[in-house]
Amino acid sequence: MAGVNSGVGKSQASSQARQAQAEIPLLPEEGWTRSGRGGGRNVLLTASTRVNTSMRFYNSKRLSARRLELRRNLTTAEAALWKRLQRRQLAGRKFRRQHGVGPYILDFFCPESSLAVELDGAAHDNATAQTRDRRREEFLRQARIQVLRFENREVIENMEGVLIEIKRSLLTPTIPSPLVPPLLRQEGKVE
Repeated sequence: MAGVNSGVGKSQASSQARQAQAEIPLLPEEGWTRSGRGGGRNVLLTASTRVNTSMRFYNSKRLSARRLELRRNLTTAEAALWKRLQRRQLAGRKFRRQHGVGPYILDFFCPESSLAVELDGAAHDNATAQTRDRRREEFLRQARIQVLRFENREVIENMEGVLIEIKRSLLTPTIPSPLVPPLLRQEGKVE
């Protein structure tokens, strides 16, 4: 009899765990989140399965071919900036190029400072691309990654100014909290 009751207890516990998972708020549409569970891997939360520990938050295998292609075909501005960021040349911080975060590939990423540097060319000038960029930035904000954006032209014409801005962000990080509404931060009500 005790065996039957313990089986019911496990079933109820399992049901309660599923309900608790159903209440977990999702990050933006893609539903990615970081977690220490699943052998240190990151998890993907979706409405139907809720937890899928086979997905990775950083550098998913699904994007590896595209990341490699982007690394092999850097724009002129990306190549110039990479020469100045690689091998810990800026503030002693390590940068990665074409680094995957969730469903996105970042031009440059400093994991130590949670800083992404994105270079925008003509492809980012239309409304569709700008909407996509806003979704991407919201996703990264939820992941507590600060994003700096520069135009390709700015990198080529004012490399020193770009490096100063990146260094300033590395030394005084301003990672927005995903839980604090932007309006409160702007009004100075939240530190």
